Amino acid sequence: MMRQKLIEEIAKKIRENQPVTIGCVCTANKNRSAAAELVLRQRLKEAKLDRVKVRSAGLRTVRAGIDERPLRVVNPELSRTAPAQGIDSEICESFTARQVRGEFVEEADLILAAGPDHKEFLEYHFPQSRGKVVLFSDLVPSHPLFQMFGAEFPDPQSGRVSVLQLLRLIDQTVVRPLLGLATESWG
Repeated sequence: MMRQKLIEEIAKKIRENQPVTIGCVCTANKNRSAAAELVLRQRLKEAKLDRVKVRSAGLRTVRAGIDERPLRVVNPELSRTAPAQGIDSEICESFTARQVRGEFVEEADLILAAGPDHKEFLEYHFPQSRGKVVLFSDLVPSHPLFQMFGAEFPDPQSGRVSVLQLLRLIDQTVVRPLLGLATESWG
């Protein structure tokens, strides 16, 4: 119930054109959270909702080959597939992979986590995140995707979905439902 209330509060802020920062988190910030950032930024641009900032980060980007400096690293297949799915090249080119840090958590009004382990990690290591983390699956829990895979959003790394499927699923189950709550005219 608390998650739904948070989502509704964020949607109301977006509707009222108040500044909002949304963070997207997964393991390495190469697939799921990166894709969520790219799709969200594109849809926000299309809806002319320019007071919403979107950032993404990974829990273990150091292990994934990204050190403490932000780098323009994304799954090469995601870089190729995103523009073919209508994501502006400028949005793709401006992507910066990051590791979750305190300032990322503090700045975010809402943090979308790819799975329960990501949520637990954030709430344990960053207590200030409590009350603002929801799962990707919390937006449309009845979607067949979550009936099949559970609350963990599938990662192309696992081979369960392709990058193209990832982009489409994030759009259908995360981005459009969130923006649908925030705008009356979103289709």
